[in-house]
Amino acid sequence: MSFLYWLEAHRCAFFDGFFSVITYLGDEIGFMLIALLFYWCIDKKDAYYLFAVGFFGTIVNQCVKISARISRPWIKDPSFTVVGNAKEAAGGYSFPSGHTQNAVGTLGGAAMLSRPLWLKITLPILALLVALSRMYLGVHTPADVLFSLGFAVVLVFALYPLFKKARENYKLMNIILGVFTLITVVAFIYVLVLDGDGLVGSSLEEFNENLASARRNIAKMLGCALGLWLVYNLDEKYVHFSERATLPAQIVKMLLGILVLLAIKEGVKLIIGTSLVANAIRYFLIVAVAGIVYPLLFPHIQRLCDKIFSKKSNKTE
Repeated sequence: MSFLYWLEAHRCAFFDGFFSVITYLGDEIGFMLIALLFYWCIDKKDAYYLFAVGFFGTIVNQCVKISARISRPWIKDPSFTVVGNAKEAAGGYSFPSGHTQNAVGTLGGAAMLSRPLWLKITLPILALLVALSRMYLGVHTPADVLFSLGFAVVLVFALYPLFKKARENYKLMNIILGVFTLITVVAFIYVLVLDGDGLVGSSLEEFNENLASARRNIAKMLGCALGLWLVYNLDEKYVHFSERATLPAQIVKMLLGILVLLAIKEGVKLIIGTSLVANAIRYFLIVAVAGIVYPLLFPHIQRLCDKIFSKKSNKTE
């Protein structure tokens, strides 16, 4: 906590705003934007590597949180202040940091896949800034951040050669996705059977609240794992969509696609609720639509953009 007290004493309006924005790169939306950019627009086979780093990191993060049961800094010290509304977005126990895990895994993985040197340098720097933001905002301790940073780096480097080998190996990719799904099922069973008997280091109320959060998050990951496995097989056998498109079409693909997925994410929630089964179904649908249904529109988006920009070109001439 001593480092957090030092940061608290040196906060200022500029850095409050800066770190409040940069921290969103470690949020779910930040992961979605980068992973889907690769899947829809750059290289869908590389995207499976990013999905695996993100999903597996989240599963381990949630299981460690609910096992370690370390409270947030403001619970340890009620006099400690948090920047702005950062507390509202900080769910679950403190150790380890989920935002750091997501940022380092996603941005670090994207750096591994990127060719330009400036991206290989810039993306890790952004990931480190996200890690720093979690401490500056007052929602995580150095131990929380360093564990997640280290584990994410291990995942990034350990999974890269495996997925590089599986790019053109249908059987190996299926085995990897199957193992990932099995691990998710095991993690889900673990949090389902976990209870507060013999609880140490946390109040029962805090534990139950965090256990409910862990169950919801791993249920989402189970839906994602099943969806990703289905998407890979359907695309390999039947869909074969192309990521290539003109720049205007790529921009439209991203903007429209994110809107569609957000509509599904929130719309399905209104219809079926947020039970564990509902969360699994909701995220299964998000992955299925993102991976199979929405890409069927890509040729139509390209033709529409061609028509619009060809008309503009003709008018200019």
